[in-house]
Amino acid sequence: MIELRVLSPTRTPPAGGLSRLQRAVAAQGTGLQPRWRWLAMAASLVLLVMALPLWMAPSRDDGSLDRALHDALLPPPSGNAVLVHDGAALAVDSGRQDVRIYLIQRLPPRPVPSQ
Repeated sequence: MIELRVLSPTRTPPAGGLSRLQRAVAAQGTGLQPRWRWLAMAASLVLLVMALPLWMAPSRDDGSLDRALHDALLPPPSGNAVLVHDGAALAVDSGRQDVRIYLIQRLPPRPVPSQ
């Protein structure tokens, strides 16, 4: 601690410095003029009114978004592939090169959750 006192000697404040600082802080005010404060509050209110329907909208979870994301993440089908939505396809050997046989099964529809 002795080293700090040598590096930074104790200084005395100027006379009346505290009262001048208090007056300067009081004279500055809040910084925002009433007109700008009103504009900021109006803009906030408009944004809230515009965003409120998004929060209050009933959510429908029919799985279409999940299905679209799943399909987008799958690799693109080759020229010989069969694309089946809501089901599955199984290739069956037909014995001929120019004939393709597929066993296709559709999944049962999912029940819609009640709200």
